Amino acid sequence: MGGWRGIERWLAPIAPGPDPAAVLTVCDDDGATARRLERAGFRATRLVAGVGYHQRSGQIGTGGPPTLRAAATALPFPNGAFDAVLLLDVLEHVVDDPTTLAETARVLRPGGRLVVRVPQAGPLAWLDSLNAYRYLRDISRRGKRPRETAKIGWHRHYAAAELTRMLEQAGFRVEATTGTGTGLSEALNLALLLRFRWLVFDRQGYDRARRWYARALGVDQRLGLGPWGRWVTAIATKDP
Repeated sequence: MGGWRGIERWLAPIAPGPDPAAVLTVCDDDGATARRLERAGFRATRLVAGVGYHQRSGQIGTGGPPTLRAAATALPFPNGAFDAVLLLDVLEHVVDDPTTLAETARVLRPGGRLVVRVPQAGPLAWLDSLNAYRYLRDISRRGKRPRETAKIGWHRHYAAAELTRMLEQAGFRVEATTGTGTGLSEALNLALLLRFRWLVFDRQGYDRARRWYARALGVDQRLGLGPWGRWVTAIATKDP
């Protein structure tokens, strides 16, 4: 289920036809997922900077899929606007995850599909570069706080049963959950955090080096470890 191939298989039931399905991808900061959706024939919309409460809404950029900046807790779309929503590596960062799921349900049509991927609470949860860096920073009293955990202070993990319960409370019917990934890519990100945020602060250097982490992460998330995976992905349908 990990990686683009897993998402593509999951979206097969709403495969493009004469009227392409509308898909929203939340916090797709580099736009890669939205562009792949468009190439596959879907009508994609991209939301960036969507984890905080006070993001200013508005359309940004030109060319490519429509791109908007807004909070995930206040999506700037009408009810039932989308056939599918992708929340990939988003929920663990937001201040209010139940409200984010409620907003996601609101903008999905009845019977619309949702994919959620989050870090899994399990035997590999300790392989978390953001939390490890946070503990080191607290102990050493040096280094910059990670931007990724600025809102809530740490990187959340969810058990599959917990994620299922949250989705059901938001009005979804969970079809499947699966674990993927080893977490070994987190060792690379921790090294980058230590080099560019703890030893010497260099935001631009970190952003450039993160390209290597993104590649390693993409490979890692495609590896299948079932219930012991580093990430858990849930596939859900909005109740009619």
